[in-house]
Amino acid sequence: MTFRHNPALHRTFFEFTVLIYWLVLNTFLQTNRSDILGKLDCFRLAGIDLWFHSSDHEPPHFHARKPDKWEIRVFFGICTERELVFKVKFPRGGGGPSGKEQRDILNRVLQHRDALYVEWETKVTTRS
Repeated sequence: MTFRHNPALHRTFFEFTVLIYWLVLNTFLQTNRSDILGKLDCFRLAGIDLWFHSSDHEPPHFHARKPDKWEIRVFFGICTERELVFKVKFPRGGGGPSGKEQRDILNRVLQHRDALYVEWETKVTTRS
Protein backbone atom coordinates (compact mmCIF):
# COMPACT_ATOMS: atom_id res chain seq x y z
CA MET A 1 0.00 0.00 0.00
CA THR A 2 1.41 3.37 -1.04
CA PHE A 3 0.54 6.67 0.65
CA ARG A 4 0.72 9.84 -1.35
CA HIS A 5 1.06 13.32 0.07
CA ASN A 6 -2.25 15.12 -0.23
CA PRO A 7 -1.87 18.92 0.37
CA ALA A 8 -5.64 19.43 0.63
CA LEU A 9 -5.92 16.79 3.34
CA HIS A 10 -2.94 18.29 5.20
CA ARG A 11 -4.53 21.77 5.08
CA THR A 12 -7.86 20.39 6.32
CA PHE A 13 -6.16 18.64 9.24
CA PHE A 14 -4.31 21.86 10.13
CA GLU A 15 -7.54 23.91 10.03
CA PHE A 16 -9.28 21.30 12.18
CA THR A 17 -6.45 21.43 14.73
CA VAL A 18 -6.61 25.23 14.89
CA LEU A 19 -10.38 25.10 15.33
CA ILE A 20 -10.13 22.63 18.21
CA TYR A 21 -7.44 24.76 19.89
CA TRP A 22 -9.61 27.88 19.53
CA LEU A 23 -12.67 26.11 20.97
CA VAL A 24 -10.76 24.80 23.97
CA LEU A 25 -9.14 28.18 24.67
CA ASN A 26 -12.42 30.07 24.25
CA THR A 27 -14.24 27.67 26.57
CA PHE A 28 -11.50 28.01 29.19
CA LEU A 29 -11.61 31.80 29.06
CA GLN A 30 -15.39 31.92 29.35
CA THR A 31 -15.61 29.50 32.24
CA ASN A 32 -12.83 31.23 34.17
CA ARG A 33 -13.99 34.80 33.51
CA SER A 34 -15.16 35.19 37.11
CA ASP A 35 -11.63 34.38 38.28
CA ILE A 36 -10.22 37.16 36.10
CA LEU A 37 -12.78 39.82 37.01
CA GLY A 38 -13.98 40.59 40.51
CA LYS A 39 -17.29 42.43 40.50
CA LEU A 40 -17.65 45.22 43.02
CA ASP A 41 -19.57 44.06 46.07
CA CYS A 42 -19.85 47.35 47.95
CA PHE A 43 -22.21 49.04 45.50
CA ARG A 44 -24.04 48.67 42.19
CA LEU A 45 -25.27 51.14 39.57
CA ALA A 46 -28.10 50.25 37.21
CA GLY A 47 -26.90 49.75 33.64
CA ILE A 48 -23.19 50.03 34.53
CA ASP A 49 -20.80 47.09 35.01
CA LEU A 50 -18.29 47.63 37.85
CA TRP A 51 -15.28 45.38 38.46
CA PHE A 52 -11.64 44.93 39.43
CA HIS A 53 -9.13 43.00 37.34
CA SER A 54 -7.54 40.31 39.51
CA SER A 55 -4.06 41.30 38.27
CA ASP A 56 -3.76 45.04 37.82
CA HIS A 57 -1.52 48.05 38.42
CA GLU A 58 -1.41 50.85 40.97
CA PRO A 59 -2.93 53.28 41.83
CA PRO A 60 -6.05 51.59 43.19
CA HIS A 61 -8.92 51.79 40.73
CA PHE A 62 -11.93 49.94 39.43
CA HIS A 63 -13.33 49.63 35.94
CA ALA A 64 -16.78 50.88 34.95
CA ARG A 65 -18.52 50.17 31.66
CA LYS A 66 -21.80 51.13 30.09
CA PRO A 67 -22.06 48.42 27.42
CA ASP A 68 -21.47 49.66 23.87
CA LYS A 69 -21.07 53.25 25.12
CA TRP A 70 -17.95 53.71 27.23
CA GLU A 71 -15.46 52.17 29.64
CA ILE A 72 -13.42 54.04 32.24
CA ARG A 73 -10.94 53.45 35.06
CA VAL A 74 -12.02 55.19 38.27
CA PHE A 75 -9.13 56.14 40.58
CA PHE A 76 -11.18 56.10 43.77
CA GLY A 77 -8.34 57.02 46.12
CA ILE A 78 -7.87 60.48 44.62
CA CYS A 79 -11.47 61.44 43.86
CA THR A 80 -12.58 64.60 45.68
CA GLU A 81 -15.96 65.96 46.75
CA ARG A 82 -16.12 67.83 43.44
CA GLU A 83 -14.24 65.61 40.99
CA LEU A 84 -14.49 62.04 39.78
CA VAL A 85 -10.95 61.13 38.73
CA PHE A 86 -11.08 58.72 35.82
CA LYS A 87 -9.47 57.77 32.52
CA VAL A 88 -11.50 56.86 29.45
CA LYS A 89 -10.53 53.47 27.94
CA PHE A 90 -13.35 53.34 25.38
CA PRO A 91 -14.18 55.00 23.07
CA ARG A 92 -10.65 55.96 22.19
CA GLY A 93 -10.17 59.66 21.92
CA GLY A 94 -12.86 60.77 24.34
CA GLY A 95 -16.43 60.23 25.28
CA GLY A 96 -17.16 58.63 28.60
CA PRO A 97 -19.93 58.97 31.12
CA SER A 98 -22.43 61.83 31.09
CA GLY A 99 -22.38 64.43 33.84
CA LYS A 100 -25.18 62.64 35.67
CA GLU A 101 -23.38 59.28 35.42
CA GLN A 102 -20.19 60.88 36.72
CA ARG A 103 -22.07 62.36 39.70
CA ASP A 104 -23.72 59.00 40.44
CA ILE A 105 -20.37 57.19 40.36
CA LEU A 106 -18.68 59.90 42.43
CA ASN A 107 -21.40 59.81 45.10
CA ARG A 108 -20.99 56.04 45.43
CA VAL A 109 -17.19 56.29 45.53
CA LEU A 110 -17.35 58.87 48.32
CA GLN A 111 -19.88 56.77 50.28
CA HIS A 112 -17.93 53.50 49.89
CA ARG A 113 -14.27 54.49 49.60
CA ASP A 114 -13.16 52.44 52.62
CA ALA A 115 -14.96 49.35 51.29
CA LEU A 116 -13.39 49.92 47.86
CA TYR A 117 -9.92 49.83 49.46
CA VAL A 118 -10.80 46.59 51.25
CA GLU A 119 -12.02 45.01 48.01
CA TRP A 120 -8.91 46.24 46.15
CA GLU A 121 -6.66 44.60 48.76
CA THR A 122 -8.70 41.38 48.70
CA LYS A 123 -9.34 40.95 44.98
CA VAL A 124 -6.34 42.52 43.22
CA THR A 125 -2.76 41.34 42.93
CA THR A 126 -0.75 44.34 41.84
CA ARG A 127 1.91 44.14 39.17
CA SER A 128 4.61 46.58 38.18
